[in-house]
Amino acid sequence: MIMPASKNGSRWQSGRLGRLLSTAAPILIVACPAAVFGQVAVNTARVAVGAATFEANVTNNQAVDSDAVLAVLAANADLAGPVNSANGGNNILDVLANDSVNAIGATIANVTISVVTPASNPGVTLDIATGLISVARGVPAGTYTITYQICEIANPTNCATAIATIVVEPALGSVAGTVYEDGNVNRQLDTGETRREGWIIEVILDGEVVATARSDAQGNYQIDGLLSGAGYSIRFTNPDNGVVYRVISGVSLPENALISDQNLPIDPSGVVYDSVTRAPVSNVVVSLLGANGVALPATCFLAPSQQNQTTDTRGNYRFDLIPGASPQCPAGETVYTIAITPPPNYSAPSTVLPAEIGAFDPTGLTAPVLIGSSATAPANGELVRWYQSFRLAQGDPDVIFNHIPIDPFTARDALIVSKTSTRRTAGVGDLVPYTITVRNPEGVQRAGVDVVDILPPGFKYVTGTALIDGTPAEPVINDRELRWTRQVIPANASVTYQLTMVVGAGVTIGDRINNGLARNGNNGSEISNRGQAVVSIVPSAVFDCSEVIGKVFDDRNGNGYQDQGEPGIPGARLATVNGELITTDEFGRYHIACAAVPDAQIGSNYVLKLDLRTIAKGYWPTSDNPQSIRLTRGKISELNFGVQRAAAIGLDVDTRAFLQGSATPTPEFARKLASLRSEGARHPIIRINYQAFNAEDWTLAEQRVAATKAAVEALFAADDKSAQPTIEANVSRATGAPGRE
Repeated sequence: MIMPASKNGSRWQSGRLGRLLSTAAPILIVACPAAVFGQVAVNTARVAVGAATFEANVTNNQAVDSDAVLAVLAANADLAGPVNSANGGNNILDVLANDSVNAIGATIANVTISVVTPASNPGVTLDIATGLISVARGVPAGTYTITYQICEIANPTNCATAIATIVVEPALGSVAGTVYEDGNVNRQLDTGETRREGWIIEVILDGEVVATARSDAQGNYQIDGLLSGAGYSIRFTNPDNGVVYRVISGVSLPENALISDQNLPIDPSGVVYDSVTRAPVSNVVVSLLGANGVALPATCFLAPSQQNQTTDTRGNYRFDLIPGASPQCPAGETVYTIAITPPPNYSAPSTVLPAEIGAFDPTGLTAPVLIGSSATAPANGELVRWYQSFRLAQGDPDVIFNHIPIDPFTARDALIVSKTSTRRTAGVGDLVPYTITVRNPEGVQRAGVDVVDILPPGFKYVTGTALIDGTPAEPVINDRELRWTRQVIPANASVTYQLTMVVGAGVTIGDRINNGLARNGNNGSEISNRGQAVVSIVPSAVFDCSEVIGKVFDDRNGNGYQDQGEPGIPGARLATVNGELITTDEFGRYHIACAAVPDAQIGSNYVLKLDLRTIAKGYWPTSDNPQSIRLTRGKISELNFGVQRAAAIGLDVDTRAFLQGSATPTPEFARKLASLRSEGARHPIIRINYQAFNAEDWTLAEQRVAATKAAVEALFAADDKSAQPTIEANVSRATGAPGRE
């Protein structure tokens, strides 16, 4: 039976107790104050008996019990780190910090510490005298555990156990650098060079981005907390267009050290700019084409973002080729071409500031090769030099500052070309001056213009005669085409080209047209009208005319040729069908300069007649008179006239030689006519003179003369032509008689 406790102890009694020699009384002690834990608890029990009891000795009726009260220990798990492997750490954790004794913090004053299971690396230790854990330098990265025990000092068997976990991480490194515009391309950050804010810097390990930062207002960046080691790359990206500008490969981070000067000196491949205002143009798509005119695969570049990139707010673009990066990427020397896709209201390539001709080859030049003079677009008045194509091979130096202009319009007005000559006519061998005027009606210059002169067939340029606005400037000659290349026609102005041509020997008579025009020097398209100058080609006394020479001579033997001993006849006159008269010299010679201009293809006939009245009486031609000859252009032809003294026979006839009232000769007269023929005579001159009587019919008289002439002709008809006579017939009437003569 449990008796209720009182302030002064507990009392219990039993009516049966007195009848027992001994008995046990159970007691329950509860609700001890915390202050008694870890103390000795003393409990006293008494038995009070009356005088009438069996034993009145009360000296042994009290018992005392002493018991130790155990403290409540709490040992809790601990976690330390991460601790840098290279640095280590002393006293990084107090294991007692979260342990307690009777809910009060444990200390070395109330507990003892022992290690149950040490760490796997001896460099990770727990000091049992202090409860502090330390990690030595060079402990490999990993997770370590120490199992420890705390025991109550008052009651050493009263213990608790916990595990302390220590995380050791690899050694860390840092990288830092600056993004800046390398204006003098010395790869050093110099005073005054612009620093660029906001550029993206990524640290890459094993193909994964492990850290990212942006350059600050001073262009600086620093990335900490990187695990030390090799195999890092640092990639720099333009925030405006996402184009990668540089990748620093093979970066090694030493333990707990900073690698500085991992910089991006910005030296763009070039700037795309407005050809008129010279301001940079953004959002221009820039691509690189291979030798076949097809865009290169993105794998051929430092980063895929470089192909089909758009220019940033400063107009910058950049290409970094990796020859042979993939089978589709050229490994040997190749001509690469930059393709431009301009934004709305722009056009390319520029006709204001055109590219240089041909592909630029940097082989053997010092890197980097500068096309322009600075990293910015050329200002108005500065030299403009840029290329659209490049001949590159592996190992060639970098090419930078190739600034590309584009035009702030999509179409242009045509140039106006005029062509004139101070000569309207010319002959073979003549010099013909020409003037070409090219006018630009726009308010913007036109450059890259090829001014072309197309010569008529047979014309030839006279070397050294060409002038541009009065200054000597020889054209490029290609067959019949003369070209002044890469010409600049200023805004609202004209340029004058002068040259002289000579008319060649093969040029035929007629109008010859000379054409002048302007072409686009890049693609050969015509960008102007065709100015024309017409010159009429007339015969040339030197090259086109045919000359006729010859002699009039005394053909004594009548064979038609001038033989030895047959002299010329001076003063003989010849006549052309045009009425031109030519007189022989003292030797009977004549020369007709430019007698005619024959047809260039088939030649022409030329007729010349000897005026017999200008030779001595009694001479008669031994050759045809007139004579005809076929003339060939530019050639000399010869016509000779032979004359021979002829036998003159006079034949006086009247009505008595004919039968009465008819034109039939009498037999006697016929016999006399037959006697006229002489074997030795050549070209005799037979003069028939019919004398009509006063009353004779004039018509009958003319008939009789005609009959006589016919009889003479019949007499000589069998002879060759050279022996035939010249017959002259005449009818006359006696003086004073009516009629005609």
